[in-house]
Amino acid sequence: MKKKFTVVGAGYVGMSLGVIFSQHHQVKILEIDPEKVDLINNKQSSINDLEIIKKFELCDLDLCATLDPSQCLVDVDYIIIAVSTDFNEKTKNFNTSSIEKILQTIADFQDFKSLVIIKSTVPVGFTQSMQRKFNTKNIVFSPEFLREGMALHDNLYPSRIIIGDNSKESKNFVALLKEASLEPKCPILHMTSDEAEATKLFSNTYLAMRIAFINEIDNFCIGKGLDTQSIIEGISYDPRIGNYYNNPSFGYGGYCLPKDTKQLRANFNNIPHNIIEACIESNKTRKNYIVNYIFSMGFKSIGIFRLGMKKTLIILENLPLLILCKV
Repeated sequence: MKKKFTVVGAGYVGMSLGVIFSQHHQVKILEIDPEKVDLINNKQSSINDLEIIKKFELCDLDLCATLDPSQCLVDVDYIIIAVSTDFNEKTKNFNTSSIEKILQTIADFQDFKSLVIIKSTVPVGFTQSMQRKFNTKNIVFSPEFLREGMALHDNLYPSRIIIGDNSKESKNFVALLKEASLEPKCPILHMTSDEAEATKLFSNTYLAMRIAFINEIDNFCIGKGLDTQSIIEGISYDPRIGNYYNNPSFGYGGYCLPKDTKQLRANFNNIPHNIIEACIESNKTRKNYIVNYIFSMGFKSIGIFRLGMKKTLIILENLPLLILCKV
């Protein structure tokens, strides 16, 4: 039976989910950006993802976009919230105001008759607090584990599907996710919303920790005059470590890892911890160390190829002065 979906947000998460569901169901995307709405309604992707672009070209997707909540929040089976949550350095927590505004709008239009699935990354305990605030169990959390530029692929071949709820409605939603994927053996995990929120934060923090560890190997090799790749290759043959996610870099950056590690640190609060704090500090050290190392080579100017995808290049924050030149 064809279902009706509303996806709030046309970024990597929202766009990829909108595409996979619209192959067999009706999907409307609610956006605040008129340019993105126009792109989607003209059968074009709002993000740079080759597989999504191909889907628009080759498939007849039941997908449209709107700026008007009244056109997509009434008479719908599922509402997926996929908006960004930035980390607020003053409050030391995610800024969840955009999600809370959307939830209030849903309450005003339909009082949570639809199942609302939060895909945005949130602090541990957020979903439960929203359930209490709006007096409903129809708000659930389901983390996403997508890569930029590979969002559709990762939704079609998910490593796991996690949802912080065990109700019949949530099981039905998970079944639709599984149906839309091309991975028949994908594990499905039901847990509490707090556990699902923590799983998302710990997953990204583990990846950040792995990057930080490899970067400290590189720091050591620079300081000792050793070949970094030889050492990385030497440790990677251990099957417990593996030969993946092992490339030295400026530091972990992008949109998710810096903010998710900080949010997890905030959630620890008074619980003893060392590794999370060390991971964050190691990333700061790496960025300063590698820039000072580059400057020590005596270059008068430095060119940077492809400065960044985002408006703010997070991996370069708090670095010493960079002198840019045309190359």
